[in-house]
Amino acid sequence: VSAMEQLYVGRPDTFAEEENPLRLNAASQASSDFENVQFPTRFNWIIDQTNGIASLDDTSPYLYDFEESLSTSDEDLFCDAGLGPPTVLAQACDASMDFLLGSSVSIGMLTSTAKAVNEFSPFPKTDDTRLPRWHEWYTGLKHNPVVDFVDEWT
Repeated sequence: VSAMEQLYVGRPDTFAEEENPLRLNAASQASSDFENVQFPTRFNWIIDQTNGIASLDDTSPYLYDFEESLSTSDEDLFCDAGLGPPTVLAQACDASMDFLLGSSVSIGMLTSTAKAVNEFSPFPKTDDTRLPRWHEWYTGLKHNPVVDFVDEWT
């Protein structure tokens, strides 16, 4: 949770509108004791039944499979965590990290990536300093989950 917060702290201005999907309330920071934390586990697809086009729900792009299983009840909490029981909390965290980062990325890799993003500073700092190529490529992408296909005969 802390590493995801750090990753979003270091995001470039071009991604300023992107919010940490682990935050329950986007205006408040998620904390390591699991206060203000939710665990997205899959996308929330809206399928247009007339033409079969699937797109992400703009208002709620993620689904939270552990939402009903996690509790803030004192009897379910352990070690000052804001959510419990501990076994369900661990499963929710693992499932969410697999969904958001992929099964090959470890918490250590996320932490080191967040650190690198926050330490990144193009050198020398001049007005003509180019951003990394991945940044130029990523910002050039169209953020539309709908794939258009046109069949043209030549």
